[in-house]
Amino acid sequence: MSELVDYSGPFNPRIQADDFTKDTVIKFLLEKCRLFVLMEGYYQDVIRRHMGDEAACDWACEVYQVDKFPRSLMQGVRKVFNIQGNDLESFMKAMQCAESNGLQWDPTSPHLFEWDVDLKSKNRAVFTVKKCPSLLYLEKEGKGYERLICGKLEVQGFQTYASAFNPNIKVKPLQIPPRKDRSGIACQWEYTLEDA
Repeated sequence: MSELVDYSGPFNPRIQADDFTKDTVIKFLLEKCRLFVLMEGYYQDVIRRHMGDEAACDWACEVYQVDKFPRSLMQGVRKVFNIQGNDLESFMKAMQCAESNGLQWDPTSPHLFEWDVDLKSKNRAVFTVKKCPSLLYLEKEGKGYERLICGKLEVQGFQTYASAFNPNIKVKPLQIPPRKDRSGIACQWEYTLEDA
């Protein structure tokens, strides 16, 4: 097995991910995460242009209400990373692995999202998003769409992912946009695990 740092050499008709170095595969993974977020933004922009802000947000909420993707994502993350348990700590481990750039594997590359988790107890955690490229884009756009996205879609989305992991995990926004100070945190969420 070769350890390619890039693909500048000759064509290989049987190239595989494990032909590349770990660092190269990580860079590619981070780029795929960035492109996924970018594609979601393009999708939202097209719907907004054709149908308006409310319809775009409603359609996105409908997608998040279908819990197939969140459930599949959480099952996949549990399997790949062997995350055991159904408690809040296990969920936060899954979030670290599932979220775009959550693991922050490569300290030299710019992170899409910057966030951290304060696991206050086995039943309570605070999730703080310090940098959100989507929010930065919407703030720069200046049309106020972050009110819908952050105040409706993200509230539903954060809960949908938590419920897909464990229906007894509840999510409450502590701070969401619009922000008064654009240098402050993007948003903050409280996760609690209620007894079954």
